[in-house]
Amino acid sequence: MNLYRLGYREAIKTPETILYRHYDPNMPLVGYGYADRQFHLTVFNKGQSPWVVSIPDNSSGTGQLVDLRLSSPVSSESMVGLPLGEKPVVNRQFQPVVGETRYPDSLLKQATRQFVVELTVENAKRLLNGQKTDVVKTGDGSIGKLYVLNTPENGPQLVLQDVQQKLTLKESYLGHTFSDKDKANLHKYGDMGRVAELVDKQSGQKFTGFIGVDKDTKTLTVLRADVIRPKIERMSHLKGVTLNGLQKQRMIEGKAVRLDNMTSKAGTAFSAYVRVSAASRGLRFDHIPNGTPEKNGSNTAPDTSGKQNTD
Repeated sequence: MNLYRLGYREAIKTPETILYRHYDPNMPLVGYGYADRQFHLTVFNKGQSPWVVSIPDNSSGTGQLVDLRLSSPVSSESMVGLPLGEKPVVNRQFQPVVGETRYPDSLLKQATRQFVVELTVENAKRLLNGQKTDVVKTGDGSIGKLYVLNTPENGPQLVLQDVQQKLTLKESYLGHTFSDKDKANLHKYGDMGRVAELVDKQSGQKFTGFIGVDKDTKTLTVLRADVIRPKIERMSHLKGVTLNGLQKQRMIEGKAVRLDNMTSKAGTAFSAYVRVSAASRGLRFDHIPNGTPEKNGSNTAPDTSGKQNTD
């Protein structure tokens, strides 16, 4: 059985069966397993009793086709799971792959047709929410990250960002001319270290954003200031340290702010220069060595940074 060709993806796997769910939340859940010396397919339609059929074992390949009209119903006693007489519990344990998203589910079908690529549930969510996927391999052997590009003429279009062996910088990017320090920061740290005035190459509109390096593809990436700004403005604390208005404003401007006595996930205290990072799509922490005098406030980070953490 090749449920992947029908738009299904593996959700939960047990020794007895595998549960698949579809990109379209209106499609039924499908269970595929082996019991009583026979393969079985269980279809869970919302509001209906599970429908179980046996699968003729006439092929060992993954491309086996099954005509459900010719398959025979199976007794519930031989099945592990819900009996035929019970209605399944819907949307408690298994949620739809994607909920409300920025782009329609039809883009997932387009990705399958255009790039012959199988996306995980997480990558599907990222793509439909306007983010880049993880590195994927397409049907022609290409490797890169998929993302949606809005075009004035044709609307949302899928683009594959190819993986490069090393970062190559031109003199300018999206209307911003790189200084020598900009280039040095991008090569060394993966972030330019400041906000820039940019131009959308599709619409021609100006916007402010942060330029960084996608570590997976070795290509430039942009984090729009209007995306990260509301998140910073809503923050009252950062890892246990209270933020004031000046500190948040400096971070929004792309400047580094020193924060002392923050608490890591492991429960240890640390100090760091905190700044917006396009590479990590959030905040970046440049750790300060122990023993450096505390100076909570709005200091600008030095050119050299310590251990990086984009937690």
